[in-house]
Amino acid sequence: MSFSTTRRRILLVDDDRVVATAIARELADHEVTIALGGAEALDVLGRTIAFDLVLCDLVMPEISGIEVHGFVKTQRPELLERFVVMTGGASTPKARAFLSGEGPRVIEKPFTMGELRGIVESTPVAS
Repeated sequence: MSFSTTRRRILLVDDDRVVATAIARELADHEVTIALGGAEALDVLGRTIAFDLVLCDLVMPEISGIEVHGFVKTQRPELLERFVVMTGGASTPKARAFLSGEGPRVIEKPFTMGELRGIVESTPVAS
């Protein structure tokens, strides 16, 4: 299997260190910044670092992926089309409404690394 050689800057947001580390290892040919939870993601996003892609878990304690997406929408709108939610399912009415609307792209957990790579490869590099 061959993949694009275009290196992307990716913000990976997941409160599960094991999951985040596994995904980052798979994407080692890219520049991956890990944020272990929503609060850390907001801190990183507040620094206006340019990212080609934001991969964000939906369900996290304290600050959810919905709230991270809301921050991006108001503070970093250039990242809206580059925001992808990773989810094992919408377990609350708010999450279901968020995912059923005109929200971000979604990749369902468990996903294969091929599916993940497809998301990465289909996201253009920011100019």
